[in-house]
Amino acid sequence: MRWIFALLISTTLYGQSSSLDEINIKWNKRTLSDMAAQLKSEINDPKLYYRDSINYSTYLEMLSVDSIDEISDRFTFLKHVSLFYSDFFNDYYVIELTKLGELLRTFKFIVEVNANNTVNVYGFWRVAGDWESVGISKGIKLEIRGLNEILVDTKGLNMEDIIVTQFKGDNVLLSKYFGVFALPGGNFIPKVLSMYLSSYERYNN
Repeated sequence: MRWIFALLISTTLYGQSSSLDEINIKWNKRTLSDMAAQLKSEINDPKLYYRDSINYSTYLEMLSVDSIDEISDRFTFLKHVSLFYSDFFNDYYVIELTKLGELLRTFKFIVEVNANNTVNVYGFWRVAGDWESVGISKGIKLEIRGLNEILVDTKGLNMEDIIVTQFKGDNVLLSKYFGVFALPGGNFIPKVLSMYLSSYERYNN
């Protein structure tokens, strides 16, 4: 009987891992694809920045599309979230950024869209290789505009590279990259960040 139980556990974990692998690859592919599309649409100076960011991310295998890097931010994040939220999420966005300083601090925020025009926000940061919660806020009234409606601003408010990705279940719908000072105000992204990061508190209105 024990070996049957062990087999069931092993099969469940394998199925979960396989699903995470697929999501991770699709996430990376979508981000690189959409960054490339943004590169084509940009003119003059921003082109070089986008091209360097795409090449740098690919070179470091931060966004590998051929294999799974089991210690990468995205894969370890997916694994961590799946352990605590077995049902995962259906309609949601993930906001990613890394704050530079004496210590490198990587943050990811899940914005779960509810049916009643509210959102649940789950904040995480990576410390010494492990992901930890930085807080959960539920039932927040927040207008969610489509990522395509949020235009890159050359005088934006962010001091870090930010990537925002939209998901529907296991499907990755859209990914948008905002280089430094490229994120405009007046949308849900800075408002979510203001809930957790002091440098964005002024945008919580």
